[in-house]
Amino acid sequence: FAMYYYLKELKGYNIRVIGLDLKEDVIEHCNELRTKYGYDRLDFYVGDIATYKDVDSVDMVVTLHACDTAT
Repeated sequence: FAMYYYLKELKGYNIRVIGLDLKEDVIEHCNELRTKYGYDRLDFYVGDIATYKDVDSVDMVVTLHACDTAT
């Protein structure tokens, strides 16, 4: 959310951000927050980056890895 806010809201870039996670509850919560804040170019899907095929090209990939105790 912070990256989207910075790039879209503060810098004014015309971006689309896709978030992936393997946990359905995490994706559901993120999509609720996206709707709450009106971030219409931010989408979250249950999926694995290794098999995700719904885009032709990307300009940037940002990953976050947290150990099991952090999630």
